[in-house]
Amino acid sequence: MIVLSFIVTKAYIYNTKTCKLLAIKRSNSDARPGVWENPGGGLKHYETANDGIKREVMEETGLIIKNPEFLYDDPLKNTNIVFKNYIAYTDKEDITLSDEHTEYKWLDVNDYLNIIDEGIKDNFNRHQVIYHLK
Repeated sequence: MIVLSFIVTKAYIYNTKTCKLLAIKRSNSDARPGVWENPGGGLKHYETANDGIKREVMEETGLIIKNPEFLYDDPLKNTNIVFKNYIAYTDKEDITLSDEHTEYKWLDVNDYLNIIDEGIKDNFNRHQVIYHLK
């Protein structure tokens, strides 16, 4: 039996001008309502993960990211879902949210870690994402 993985891309978005991370809040009509997270989503059947994260960030925030850097894989326990996590840099502050999200905040690292979903926070610390912030 062949089991295919479902790939979801997520990106830590770091603003190089303000030295802040982006957090976006899921809408109440979406899965996991009210959760603060990083932009991202599932790949289309024809996409590479690199192309998928660029598309998802654009769709969810309006930001164009050029060179996302792969950080780590995060397989979701007891599923065939794998989260591919990236970091991307921008100097833009204005965001255009999709209807999947209701709010956004640019936050310093401590405030980001206080608001963001626990799983993202754990991975941020475990994978030492702070050392990738430039």
